[in-house]
Amino acid sequence: MTRNAHIMFSADANVSTDAEVRLLFTLDGGEPAYRGTQNLASAQQYWATRTALAVVPVPPGSHTVAPFWYISGAEGKSGVLDDRCMFVTF
Repeated sequence: MTRNAHIMFSADANVSTDAEVRLLFTLDGGEPAYRGTQNLASAQQYWATRTALAVVPVPPGSHTVAPFWYISGAEGKSGVLDDRCMFVTF
């Protein structure tokens, strides 16, 4: 029976003006998918702690769930995630 993994992801983040950090999750190295909040971070004056909650359906057995993020914005935009933490419960 498939169960839902409830994931709390948190990071200190900073991102360029007019860009954002998008957050997805992978299961066993598969295709990254949005499973909760899509925009983890938008630009602001200072670094800030950002937190997101996601729900990933997980089939029976042992599996690996991993966060995947990218910068959404024009070419040359950047972002940094520091002091990352992820907590998974069923």
